[in-house]
Amino acid sequence: MLSIEDNVSKLKISKTLVKKLEEKDKKKIGDIWILKRKDLKNLGFNDREIKSIIISLQLEGLDLNKKIYDWYVFLFLYDKIIVVITWNY
Repeated sequence: MLSIEDNVSKLKISKTLVKKLEEKDKKKIGDIWILKRKDLKNLGFNDREIKSIIISLQLEGLDLNKKIYDWYVFLFLYDKIIVVITWNY
């Protein structure tokens, strides 16, 4: 799990999107974690880019508008298929 102090380049987003965030002076995860979707829209990000940022944050247990999730993931192999069970504690 990443910290809000980590650089945005550690998120699982495209290098182009990382560069665009850095150009908007959003260099740390905490710089975008505090924003709302509307804030990103006002900074010039399109819906696809915003969704990519949101998904990447959620994979790290974070979300826009300072939300933090404690997710527990259980993976197991069932008949050659990986099954993922997640729940919020």
